[in-house]
Amino acid sequence: MKQILSLLLFIFLIVSCNQFKNIEAPDVISIMATDDVYSIPADNNSTIKITSYISIDSDSDKREIEFITTAGVFTENSKQTLTKTAKDTLSINRLKYLSATVYLKSSNIVSSDVKVTAKTFAYPASVNLAFTEAAAKALKISSNIFGMDNSFESEALLTVNVNSETGFPSSGYEIEFLVLNANTNIPFSNPRFREEKLKLNANGLGSAKFTAGNLLLNGSTFKGDLKIIGRLKNNETITDTLKFNIYNPL
Repeated sequence: MKQILSLLLFIFLIVSCNQFKNIEAPDVISIMATDDVYSIPADNNSTIKITSYISIDSDSDKREIEFITTAGVFTENSKQTLTKTAKDTLSINRLKYLSATVYLKSSNIVSSDVKVTAKTFAYPASVNLAFTEAAAKALKISSNIFGMDNSFESEALLTVNVNSETGFPSSGYEIEFLVLNANTNIPFSNPRFREEKLKLNANGLGSAKFTAGNLLLNGSTFKGDLKIIGRLKNNETITDTLKFNIYNPL
């Protein structure tokens, strides 16, 4: 009798379990690029709107959604993870859901494999995005001073700021500096720089410290005006100049 009861209980459990559908992630949470825009420039500036949504009948203590990105950062906290509560009502195909929306800001690294995941408890949903090339468009050179002694004890910090159409250029761009006699437009062959940062950073900036201590004209210490050029390496069309005065040390 005891064996028969155990067998009947075993059969009941099998039948009962087969009556329930296994819960899959798509049944719990979904994610989408809100405006059907799935790519933005890799300019450390552009943003894309992403919405995740869950059942409108979700319990009040089960509405937190964790967003995770493999590239870029969320604008709300400038980090790659962000947790928000789904509380906005969203209608899709006449069905209502609870939703949470985030904005992802691109990095300056070009990638066709950016993945944003929204997760509630153990259930994830993901969307694939792309950060596309942001070409350099304009360049501005500046200096912290506009004149100095012709000596190795004096130096100027030269800074170049490069922009794209939408923000900053994608990674990989480099700059270079040229130093010319402003009166003759003849370049000096040996301008001295140090602490050169010629690869643009994520904000489109490059820099170098310049000293005129080794500049000579006809064998004598140079004094007068210089034309200092900042430009993209191997692209003379994106350039800017500044006038810089050099005088003999006292």
